[in-house]
Amino acid sequence: MSKQPRPPLSPFARIVHWGMVAALVLTLIAARRWLGAHAVLGMITVLTLVVWVAWLALFRRQYPPASPIARYLLPAIVVVFALIPVLGLIAYGGKYASGPLSGLLNGWTGLGQAAAVVHGPLVLLLLALLLLHTIVAAISKLRQRRAA
Repeated sequence: MSKQPRPPLSPFARIVHWGMVAALVLTLIAARRWLGAHAVLGMITVLTLVVWVAWLALFRRQYPPASPIARYLLPAIVVVFALIPVLGLIAYGGKYASGPLSGLLNGWTGLGQAAAVVHGPLVLLLLALLLLHTIVAAISKLRQRRAA
């Protein structure tokens, strides 16, 4: 039984995918020096994630996971990716008394501090998951080329 090769991603999907990658890289660059820009870029990254997940939900049957690992890897990436900005907003509002949650979290510096402590390691976990995603995608691409 031979598997049919997966169709290439649509131009829209490629733009969203690589736009999300670019937004994430810029967000990471801004993290150390420009907290305001980091927050804005983080929200842009989240918006691209939402569009990407919506696209996947609509076209999932056309683009099934390339491997058993990918079947579990994608949901893990999405969950971790979604938690990071939530914790970032809580940290920004509680620890730094800035951003959209600052009024709500005024005086909750302990919660903001705790969110900030978890925010960083989750970013490292996301980067590890994305590295694994890249390796799985590269292996899948090599297998496709060999089969062709």
